[in-house]
Amino acid sequence: MNYTTATRVFRPTRRLTHPHHIWHHHHHHLVHNTGLLQYFLSRRLSTLNYEDDGNNTTKPLTGIRVLDLSRVLAGPWCTQLFGDLGAEVIKIEHPEKGDDTRHWGPPFYMDNDQKQSAYYSCTNRNKKSVALDISSSSGQDALRKIAAKSDVVIENFKVGALEKYGLSFNHIKEINPRIVYCSITGFGQEGPMKDLPGYDFAIQAMGGLMSITGNKEEPYKCGVAIVDLMTGLYSSSAILSALYHRNIRPSSPAQFIDI
Repeated sequence: MNYTTATRVFRPTRRLTHPHHIWHHHHHHLVHNTGLLQYFLSRRLSTLNYEDDGNNTTKPLTGIRVLDLSRVLAGPWCTQLFGDLGAEVIKIEHPEKGDDTRHWGPPFYMDNDQKQSAYYSCTNRNKKSVALDISSSSGQDALRKIAAKSDVVIENFKVGALEKYGLSFNHIKEINPRIVYCSITGFGQEGPMKDLPGYDFAIQAMGGLMSITGNKEEPYKCGVAIVDLMTGLYSSSAILSALYHRNIRPSSPAQFIDI
């Protein structure tokens, strides 16, 4: 199994059985560093204000931490934008297979003689990956500790799926009263379709987009997952608005975003 992003490579050397093994890229060498979790927990990043280092290298979202529980495209596309803008993005992945898209292709490319998914790499740059089992009590405890010291949590589980793990908005706001929590689902948190899964091509069909790219007799989906990409963009805009609201209103409570 190879953990790869566009800017760093994570290569576990053994099966991931511990609930929170962490890999990161350090001075161009691959480092297995279980102490990195404690590093995350020792830091509190909680303000949009930052100091310019004099070289104009400080990015707009330097000082913001994002806990990324999302998978595949819409959520990761959103958090990749945050990473590009300087936020610290901590991506949680399945402890054995990682994000689903690590195995999607073609296209694939070779990196140090290892086949990598181009799909995954172009959606998850500028992130730190943590292999963590959220179904275990120790994994849930570790996640709550990271969430308590984060500014943003984003997830794309089915409605209510994180309740049983103690990781829902109602749980997280108790330990972090100023959190911005974004949930991405197919049809929202309420309504008759809230429990249905949402897929890009299904939304393209339901919204009539396929009849525009094709025709009534032969509808075609767009060549790219345009619904997922736009969802990621809308999510980033909503989260930035919530962060701004929090920054100018220090007494504002935790905020929930339903995408």
